Amino acid sequence: MPWRQRPTKILSEHITLYAPLRYEGCIQTLIQRFKFHHDFLAGKLLADLFIQAPTFSPDPQPDWVVPVPLHWWRLFRRGFNQAGLLAKDVHQALDIPIEHKLCFRHRWTPPQTQSSARARRRNLKRAFSVRSSVANQHIAIVDDVYTTGSTTQALAQCLLKAGAQKVDIWCMARVS
Repeated sequence: MPWRQRPTKILSEHITLYAPLRYEGCIQTLIQRFKFHHDFLAGKLLADLFIQAPTFSPDPQPDWVVPVPLHWWRLFRRGFNQAGLLAKDVHQALDIPIEHKLCFRHRWTPPQTQSSARARRRNLKRAFSVRSSVANQHIAIVDDVYTTGSTTQALAQCLLKAGAQKVDIWCMARVS
């Protein structure tokens, strides 16, 4: 199994990344089948692998699980939000409340897969907003793949500006 030796990374004083799988081989195939071919069983398997990772122990547990939101146009085109489905599985397994509508992606951004790290950061400036206060809350953002971290870190910064005390980024897999 392609488990990461160091799945946890402290990104800042208030942001921690947890990504237990390497984005390669069978994990890369599972994520692509889930995301681009509507293979929901692959998504369920990814969430199960994430939850059952040998090093996974959310302590303390977050107050909320929040999926990375898609822009309405991408959601319309794809038909589902892969982060939303992963967050739902995590929510059900860990009994942590889920909040699908707390965060909003109001700016369309081009697909990030072919963009450089610099272009990704530029694309995501002011792309997200938080709909209500999250004062003193511990939030876990759920996404499928952590590449440069531009998307999840932009969302984490929005949550911190809205008052969150701590933000965990939970991604199924991480590139390199």
